[in-house]
Amino acid sequence: MITSKQHLLIRTLILLSLASLISVAKAADPAKGIVTFNNICAACHGAKGEGGIGLPLKNILSRFQHNEVIEKIKNPKPPMPALYPSFLNEEAVADVAAFIETL
Repeated sequence: MITSKQHLLIRTLILLSLASLISVAKAADPAKGIVTFNNICAACHGAKGEGGIGLPLKNILSRFQHNEVIEKIKNPKPPMPALYPSFLNEEAVADVAAFIETL
């Protein structure tokens, strides 16, 4: 049987887990993402995500789910360079994903 202390601990852990998920979701800022995109990504993917050297990114959510977009930024396939974690941190990845998902 679970004691009241164990029950309280379990509830606290669940609430903390949910709070961390909510804070991650709130952290993604497309306004910051556009700055990073323009500085790092636009040269290959086009200023409006239309493609060029890199693949087009417009309507990316019609092809991939959000978690897949994050994964592709973090672990790209060549010829796209690996920018995470050397140039992009977790927050920058989330911001860029949030921006390109608006294209």
